[in-house]
Amino acid sequence: MTNGTTQYILGAAHVLALGPTGLLTSSSPAQPVIQPSYDHSEPPLPSCPPPPSYVTTLQVASLGTVVPIDFTNPAQNTYDAALAPIIPGKVKSEIYTLPPFSGAPMSPVNVGLKVQKMGAASGFKTGRVTRINRPVEYKMCTRIPTKVRSDFSVVASSCEPMTTRFANHIIVKPSDFAKKGDSGALVLSRGPCPQPVGMVVGKDSERVYVAPISGVLQSLELAGGFSSNSLSVVPGKGGCTPTGEVEVVLANGSTQMVDGTVPDLDVLRAMNALPHFLTTWQVLVLMFQGVVVGVGIDLSDHPAALDVTADNGTFNGVSNVSYAQSLLPSSFEGVPVQVTKIDTVDLTTDGSVYILPN
Repeated sequence: MTNGTTQYILGAAHVLALGPTGLLTSSSPAQPVIQPSYDHSEPPLPSCPPPPSYVTTLQVASLGTVVPIDFTNPAQNTYDAALAPIIPGKVKSEIYTLPPFSGAPMSPVNVGLKVQKMGAASGFKTGRVTRINRPVEYKMCTRIPTKVRSDFSVVASSCEPMTTRFANHIIVKPSDFAKKGDSGALVLSRGPCPQPVGMVVGKDSERVYVAPISGVLQSLELAGGFSSNSLSVVPGKGGCTPTGEVEVVLANGSTQMVDGTVPDLDVLRAMNALPHFLTTWQVLVLMFQGVVVGVGIDLSDHPAALDVTADNGTFNGVSNVSYAQSLLPSSFEGVPVQVTKIDTVDLTTDGSVYILPN
């Protein structure tokens, strides 16, 4: 990442900014970021905090901007993200195994958009986008876990977990696109000139959750006091010029190159209907009642559908999903409408955590 004068490491706040006593903030003293990470959960069990010589030798950056996380008012949360200004000469503008890529963000609107990433835990993987604009719940540690079993597995309850909600995410499948420990990995499109799509933040047994890069940049600009549109992705390995061509996965599993600047007609119809759908009395009432927490677009099948996300609770003794289904139409402006329960991503056992000494 860069703001034109300074380069930064981009990562998830639950990786870069989680300290022994809690989530660090932008006002915290600059904490060292080290590479490779000092993993508290893998044998052989290291000391905590690491010795000063270890930090001095491996430090590549210092914690800078952190997007604050509100555990009491989920509606205030945007994205789980942080920046760390690098030490000059310690970081390269390339990602191992990935080809040269552009710094220009891409909007993933085509069904089956194929993506790629290099993760610390899973290595190089490819996947496909199945949904966009989907709110997600995170179950997060509020401090670094310190209790470890004899087999070196972390006792999740020791991290004082709390659950809160975050803004719209991109959903990628299959689930092995990422592993726990890949949080912060940059996700790129696939094609002659890959473009940034988002950042891995978590996964479950079925899917991987990716924070869209444009939303991440905007939230960091606001949190760090940067001017609008001042943060950008540093092109990798010298960069390339986007051609518009991207690789997509077809329904039969084969891949094909398409013009990524032209959305599929059913996706375009869903995108055009979404603003109108959000102003209907049903959606407004359901959101006011806290039953519905967001509306996205499901790209996993044809035609694309309006994906209504219901809170994981009940209203007057009825599940929020069932209650929302009883009020909402089955289609809107020719676009199918579906109601699904909000996903909860468990980040409490994510092993890729930097120990940041106080």
